[in-house]
Amino acid sequence: MRWPQLDEMLRRRRGQFGLAATITVLLLGVLGTESALAGRYVMRNCTVPGHPSAPMYPWVVPESDVPEVTVVDSCGTGNGVTFALDNSRGMPGNAQARILLNRPTGLLSQVKFVKVVLWYAARLVGSGSPLRVQGVDLRADRAYAGISSAPPGSENLVGEQQLSPDTLTYYTGLLCAGAAPDQRCFGANGVPLMIRGMEVTLSEDLLPSVSPPRGTLLDGSSQAGIRTLAYAAFDQQSGLNKVEVLLDETVVASRDLTPRCSHSDFTVCPASDDDTLLIDTRAVPNGTYDLALRVQDAAGNVRVVHGERAVNVANEVAPESIKAVPYTIVATFKGSPATTLTVPYGRRVSLRGRLTQGSQPMAAGTPIEILERLARRGAREKSTRNVVTKADGSFSIGLATSRPSRTLRVAYRPAGGGEVISKPLNLRVRAASRIRASLRGRVIRFSGEVMSGPIPRGGTRVHMEGRSSGSAWTPFKRLRTDKMGRFAGTYRLRVRRPGVVLKIRAVVPSEVGYGYLKSRSRAVTLRVR
Repeated sequence: MRWPQLDEMLRRRRGQFGLAATITVLLLGVLGTESALAGRYVMRNCTVPGHPSAPMYPWVVPESDVPEVTVVDSCGTGNGVTFALDNSRGMPGNAQARILLNRPTGLLSQVKFVKVVLWYAARLVGSGSPLRVQGVDLRADRAYAGISSAPPGSENLVGEQQLSPDTLTYYTGLLCAGAAPDQRCFGANGVPLMIRGMEVTLSEDLLPSVSPPRGTLLDGSSQAGIRTLAYAAFDQQSGLNKVEVLLDETVVASRDLTPRCSHSDFTVCPASDDDTLLIDTRAVPNGTYDLALRVQDAAGNVRVVHGERAVNVANEVAPESIKAVPYTIVATFKGSPATTLTVPYGRRVSLRGRLTQGSQPMAAGTPIEILERLARRGAREKSTRNVVTKADGSFSIGLATSRPSRTLRVAYRPAGGGEVISKPLNLRVRAASRIRASLRGRVIRFSGEVMSGPIPRGGTRVHMEGRSSGSAWTPFKRLRTDKMGRFAGTYRLRVRRPGVVLKIRAVVPSEVGYGYLKSRSRAVTLRVR
């Protein structure tokens, strides 16, 4: 970007936001307000370490930037955003090739910027005027420069810049630091900049919208057994992530929407959700209760809607002879009778089972809990998921293997006290890592990430191994990741033998405080030239 264009951009952006602000004030005057705590949430694009790759949008490439630099969106293939420089012409002085992120308008106008973090490779050595990487925060008053890298650059850089609620546009890219157009920049590398991933922290404080709940639980009669409650919820800003039904202070049903959250656009979770939940009134003692529907968005803003009338729970008290019939709950891993299952990081695993009382299956919709305890010293068992039985008393639930190893049990807590718990199952998860490497002369340069998190604050160990054709794997370097799971290093071959094919890989060992089993990355092949 040439700086004389900056004032015109700021003028246009001020006009857009002035109109949006006027509309917002008018709407608040009509609809009224309700207090809320400002919440934060995160949007990730391209490849952020420890997270799946995501599209580049809503980041965009402006059409007005310099033709000497081609900006290519390769986020879909995990290669980030590349800036290719035509060195036959060079980049004009004071010009910049960029990607930019505009603050959203319309229904999303209440979303504000907080912070941006970039993961990138800068190969800035060249001739002529110097190439630079720069990040700029555009506000209504002026532009604030932030992230900056000068030659020679590095393969693995992380830049962080604090933004402001007044930020209108943030952009970053490749800058030719010459003072005039004829002072051109020429790079020694045809791709002087690759932005691998972008993480933007956002904030918004608008509460979700919820329609009045309805269903058989609210029909005014005495309630017993399994009843229904239907709802419709909306949040056009950060999106919805949790819905809960409470009778007084007891959560009797919940819906977790986080598996549907992409975290790749300004609305990171579903903007709307409607469902009919099954409510087991036997989860609370007989009595009169206030019903509440509690809806939370991705930023942590919570709206609570109360039922129009109290709920009178009046379940029949079972005779002692019936109550004496024991419950039985059995749970196994799908497709395996073993009580211990070892799986790679990220592979889908399901838990299946059945709840019976005596020889009879429990009624459809009977709620049960999934109890989990992490495989580390001092970890406590926690209730993490809820699921309901089918008509034959069976149940099935998917288990996340993008989390550490743990012990699982399934529990049923009948009304009137007591509980029945299944035998424990052990889910063991292998760590996951990936590496990149290059060989120039006798020097191997490598970098990578351990993707299986959370990573301990002091990082986790990584052992690099290598071998030539026909030989055994041999360790050649030991190192520790940073707290984001990243690592990098170099190794110098003792002997250079052109034509020899080498393979290298990363080994992530198990260790105390890191809840994953030992694993090996896919090998990278290098040829000595």
